[in-house]
Amino acid sequence: MADQGDIEPMVLESLQAIGFDPTGRIVVSVPRDRVLDPCCGSGTIFQAARETLTTATGIECDERAYGLALTKLQGAAVDEMLAAE
Repeated sequence: MADQGDIEPMVLESLQAIGFDPTGRIVVSVPRDRVLDPCCGSGTIFQAARETLTTATGIECDERAYGLALTKLQGAAVDEMLAAE
């Protein structure tokens, strides 16, 4: 995890405003909140966000993990469209 001294103060303030904690502590959100997952992996954060009425933004550098997250999101979107019909 990044040390707060390693992050520019203005950037740190912006990240904290959307729920990012550079110390690695778990940040609890409430419905309609926004969260940032800087290492979102396969995208589990997006399923959790949907279930808790939270908006999530994820960042992932690994192409395989990104592809898996994208596939999961696309599948969830199709499932929601079919359920609405």
